Amino acid sequence: MNTPSAGLEVEITSVYACAGSSGFVPQYSPGEGLYGCMQPDSRLSRRVKLFGSGSVDSYLGADFKFEAAPQKLQVQNDDDGFSISSVPFYAVESGYEWFIQVGSART
Repeated sequence: MNTPSAGLEVEITSVYACAGSSGFVPQYSPGEGLYGCMQPDSRLSRRVKLFGSGSVDSYLGADFKFEAAPQKLQVQNDDDGFSISSVPFYAVESGYEWFIQVGSART
């Protein structure tokens, strides 16, 4: 059990965006074999890695403008975060419901 005084350090290791096929909504529940956007799945029509090893900077030529933690978060004690432009998801290809999933690890 974690106590507030002990703290918990978590690092963002990856960020994915994905869209399901035929109304499929990606969910993350490894015990049930569901990994959301984190692993390839035939029920996903689109899957893009935005941050982490093998990530991309754009989608169909549109830049995500992915940025690490904003300055106001960096001032705090080692907080992690990011910002991203959602424009490429809708400007390039409409008709999809996109989901963002963040992968993390305890440090």
